[in-house]
Amino acid sequence: MNFGNHQNLIAILQASLTPVVLISGVGLLLLSMTNRIARPLDRIRFLGKELKTASKPDQTFYLRQIEILYTRCFLLQKAIFAAVISIISTSIIILLIFFMTIYSFNLYFVVDFVFIVGLLALIISLFYFMCDIQASLKSVQIEMNRLKTNYPDINVKWNNIRSIENKLIKCQISIACQIDYANLVAPIN
Repeated sequence: MNFGNHQNLIAILQASLTPVVLISGVGLLLLSMTNRIARPLDRIRFLGKELKTASKPDQTFYLRQIEILYTRCFLLQKAIFAAVISIISTSIIILLIFFMTIYSFNLYFVVDFVFIVGLLALIISLFYFMCDIQASLKSVQIEMNRLKTNYPDINVKWNNIRSIENKLIKCQISIACQIDYANLVAPIN
């Protein structure tokens, strides 16, 4: 065990670099998730207050929204938990690499296992995150259906917006294809 050896220190830092980058990336994802969970929680509190004075149709609508918002909170809670497990696993990997380098322990099997656990936790976190996005879109769909029922001319406006949106997408695709073609042809000339 030679703590004064600069080569050992360099080896530890090099071996720890990739897990540290993974922690940084998952940390940003975690920040996004914690910001996302605050919104449905605040919305549930707001709708709970509105529910007391709302008419019967509005109460039904609010209860459906609260149910979806609660589902989103549940999904985000699971996503955050899995992301934290991923960060903890990666931190353990850094410690194991340190012990392997300093004390010459053979912990490769343990590092492999913890790395797999961390990646699986990250995959699970992303799955729950994706489910949250689907649930939020369902909530918007319910709101749109309510608006279409209460305001029939919104259908006409909505269809016009969708038509314009489709034209913009086609235009963006066309421009992107032209740019890609120009980039492909330019090096040849």
